[in-house]
Amino acid sequence: MLQAVIRRPTSVGELAADGVRAVGVLSLVGAVIWLSLVDVAVLLLVLLGLLIARSLRLRPSADIATGVILLTAAWSSITNVYEAIEWWDFLIHAATTGVLAGISHLLVLRTAGTASTTPVQFMGQGAVTGRGAVVYLITAQGVALSVLWEFGEWWGYTYVDAAINVGYRDTLGDLAAGALGAVVCGAIFAWSAASGRRVHPDRNRTAA
Repeated sequence: MLQAVIRRPTSVGELAADGVRAVGVLSLVGAVIWLSLVDVAVLLLVLLGLLIARSLRLRPSADIATGVILLTAAWSSITNVYEAIEWWDFLIHAATTGVLAGISHLLVLRTAGTASTTPVQFMGQGAVTGRGAVVYLITAQGVALSVLWEFGEWWGYTYVDAAINVGYRDTLGDLAAGALGAVVCGAIFAWSAASGRRVHPDRNRTAA
């Protein structure tokens, strides 16, 4: 995986995706100098997501979209866009959870040593196959990630900064948005498999 992260870009698309990652690095540096500890933590998580996306050798278009969505989510929080535009929180939660559910799914497949169109052993109960199963698994991963994020928000509100927005309506809205985003992501993966296109195409180069 480390070799995949530090490899040189081999196309204009990969170079553009690395440009988005460079914005992530500069954002983190700026946060360390000028912003709060919470903002630094958020941008650290974003940078981790950007590096994982690079290690998975996503298609450049998917890689760029992932980076733009994660950075938009982070900077929307830092600049209080969520408070200024009521529906923005739902939209960005859906998009962010969708891309993170996709990344999580690919990490599971990488760990299992399988491709997205092959059966996957699930909880020791046999193989999960079919486009519907892909949607189901990605949705489940997205919902789980949403729950973990809400736990993180609660912990941050309780122990770090009371300015972090939490509450019954906010939590349920975020969970609903995350589930919707994960369903859409699962549908995209299923369509990609059916059409012969992959979010992470096989390559002749070794992906360590």
